[in-house]
Amino acid sequence: MEQNCPFDTVAYHCQQCAEMYLKALLIYWNVDFPRTHDLVVLFNLLLEKGSLNLRVQEIQPLNRYSIEARYPGDWEPIEEREAHAALDMARAARCAIRGLLDPVLSGKKNK
Repeated sequence: MEQNCPFDTVAYHCQQCAEMYLKALLIYWNVDFPRTHDLVVLFNLLLEKGSLNLRVQEIQPLNRYSIEARYPGDWEPIEEREAHAALDMARAARCAIRGLLDPVLSGKKNK
């Protein structure tokens, strides 16, 4: 990433990626969920229904970016290494969840 990259925006979109994948799987598994951005809450609802190849510790750090990147406050700046770590967490969530979704939904073609 470039030095003038808005790392807070990158981290926010990583949180959103993980959140949307969790919610997609909740919908796919017909699990009701509250209006929340809390990845831990969403993750725990999924665990009640089935198993994931993902640990909550792998995505929980993303939670802070749903707030800090969007709302003014006295937040610590998000540095490049942190944005890279957020990207790795989002990729882990995507990888774990895409494999559980229907092949049509995940972009795989049936032969």
